[in-house]
Amino acid sequence: MEEYQRFKNEDVLTNKNPQMTKDTLFDGKIICWQHAHGYRFSIDSILVSHFPKINQQEIVLDLGTGCGVVGLILLYRHHDKQIHITGYEKQEDLVALAKKNSLANCFSDNYQIISGDVKKIRENFTPESFSLVICNPPYYAAGTGRTSLSQESLRARHLTADGIKSFVEGAAYCVKNKGRIVFIYPAERLMELLYSFYEKSIEPKTMQFIYAYPESSHVSKLVLIEAIKNGGVGLTILPPCYIYAHKGGSYSAAVALMYRP
Repeated sequence: MEEYQRFKNEDVLTNKNPQMTKDTLFDGKIICWQHAHGYRFSIDSILVSHFPKINQQEIVLDLGTGCGVVGLILLYRHHDKQIHITGYEKQEDLVALAKKNSLANCFSDNYQIISGDVKKIRENFTPESFSLVICNPPYYAAGTGRTSLSQESLRARHLTADGIKSFVEGAAYCVKNKGRIVFIYPAERLMELLYSFYEKSIEPKTMQFIYAYPESSHVSKLVLIEAIKNGGVGLTILPPCYIYAHKGGSYSAAVALMYRP
């Protein structure tokens, strides 16, 4: 999964804090402060932010928001649609960082950050209060992945004993009837996600497999899924998405477009 961690990093420490970096997206139009040695967003966040169609006045929940980058991207790209984003995050340091990023980009009127555990989501939201839930959940099993990561990164990237179930249950509780749920998840573990969807009456509607580059098309690393709560049967498989044009190369045309203003 190392190839999926690459993204352009503009290391500008304007606040003179060596523990943070000031990164940018869309040619500097979006600022994203991140912890230098903690959890840092990856290409996963870019992909999942661009996957769903966003409607006018959409009410969006970003479940497990991290530093808030998904909300930043959505508000920048859909500034004319009067959407509202709520980021929900367990780790207090990341909650503070997401709030800082909301303020830094003047999004605070349309972007709120709430601290809380996905297992206690009913304490923080009324049922069926969002039209769209987006989730880039932790997906490493405990004891796997890069052991050199900071504790913040380990908590953000590793599933608890409940696995993906807690995130799917949280999404199902928060999204309105016939509302949409979007996940990005490892392709090799797709069935556990689909089974969790099935248990909560969430019907997959659109799916796209993600590959590192065309020559690796026999091994998909990630999958994007859009599903509907209590939706009817019918699934569309989109053409594959390639991150890079070729092994060791630059981003593919489709992914490069996601970074443009």
